[in-house]
Amino acid sequence: MSDRRPDRLALLMFTLAALVAIVTVPAAIAVSRDSHAGTPAGTVRGFLVDTLDSDGFGACQYLGPSGVRAVRAMAQPNTDCEAVLPWARLRLGPDDVDTEAAVKALGFDVRESATRATVTVTAAGASHTFELRRATSAELDAYGAPPTPWRIDGGVATLLPRVSSAV
Repeated sequence: MSDRRPDRLALLMFTLAALVAIVTVPAAIAVSRDSHAGTPAGTVRGFLVDTLDSDGFGACQYLGPSGVRAVRAMAQPNTDCEAVLPWARLRLGPDDVDTEAAVKALGFDVRESATRATVTVTAAGASHTFELRRATSAELDAYGAPPTPWRIDGGVATLLPRVSSAV
């Protein structure tokens, strides 16, 4: 019976290591993606990453009603925000910000009050400003709401090409 003890110990160690990996890997990925998700800068960062990932639904959840209206005004009539935002591009200087690494490398200057914030992102000597406001309780409770108390109300429409309605 003593010859089976090392097998049980090895199985126990393997199971314990697998359990630790199952618990810690997803947590590490979530933390490394954006540890400042609830801040104004984290809100803009999350919005830009979802846009780059062509996650129109997720990106639109970062917008307040003014932001959604501005996006929809740039598209064909009756086009949903989710269908438009994957076309958004942030261009700073000579380059598009087109990877998650490029988004994380941006400079973020935040000016914040209790209910409003502006986030100016910079790279290559150029900048772009987003206007944010505190989310309403309905926005915070909405399906798919991002993990932030902020919503973007301005600075999004200029990231989109204007689509002619005369097709």
